Order: sequence, then C-alpha cells, then structure tokens
Amino acid sequence: MRKYMLGMVIMTILFSCGEEDERQDKSYNVQQSLLIDLVNEVRTKGCKCGSKTMPPVGVLQWNSKLANAALKHSKAMEDKNFFAHKGKDGTKPSERVDAAGYAWRACGENIAKGQRNEQEVMEGWLKSVGHCKNIMNPDFEELGVARSGEYWVQVFATSK
Repeated sequence: MRKYMLGMVIMTILFSCGEEDERQDKSYNVQQSLLIDLVNEVRTKGCKCGSKTMPPVGVLQWNSKLANAALKHSKAMEDKNFFAHKGKDGTKPSERVDAAGYAWRACGENIAKGQRNEQEVMEGWLKSVGHCKNIMNPDFEELGVARSGEYWVQVFATSK
C-alpha cells in the first residue's frame, strides 16, 4: 500500500508540473521552452544573416514582461488587421517594452505572420536579415514571444 501511495504522489507531482508548464505556454499561445531552445541553438552555433556571418553569442533567458509586450502587440495586429512594428496607436517596440514595466538599455522586436508553428516562424525570422540579426544580437539577454491568431511577436531586451 505504501508503494502504491508513493507512486500516486509521484504521478501527481509529475502531472501537476506538466499542466503548469502547459498553462504557462498557453498564456502566450506559444511553446516557450521550444522557442527558447530554437533561438539559443542558433545563437550558440552562430549563423549567416544574409551575407554576414554572425559568430556565436550567449543564450537568452525568458522574460514574462517581454512576452506580455509581445502578446499585446500580436493581439493589436490581429484585432486591427495590420502587420507592422509601429502600432496603429503610433507606439514603437521600445515604448511597448516600457509600458510592460521593463527598464531596458537595449531592445528589439521581430514580427511574423502566417507561420503555423515555432519551427516555421524561426525559419522565417532567420531568412530575414534584420530579424536574423536581432536573434544574433549579443546585446540582448532576454526574450519574450507571443502569438495571437496568425501574428507572432518576438521581443528582445537587456535590462538597465
């Protein structure tokens, strides 16, 4: 009976942890851990952004304030049917990061539309020279990503 109870406790802990991770991912409509892994794999190996060879750089950490800024912009693009770094309200990425409560010394943003999953959106960002350079920017230390409908937003920053 004790072995059975111990097994049930372990199963409860394992399933509870998994459910928590899934809820966290669903709040931004992305698979957080997969996106961080995909970004950090490219950053640690280095890559080519257009004709420019980008050397390996340090890994990024997830930041929920940046993810909230990303979610707000992805929802705005979906709700107002536009696709741009500048919001319909005139806000720039740096202003959205400010509004999310993140004190930054460097920040940047990638957007995408229409990709079906994390692998596709990463492939698209890496094919775009500007977006690729954001991914490989050694000045960035943190990342947040969100999706609303078919709109993806990736926000990078380093705190003050």
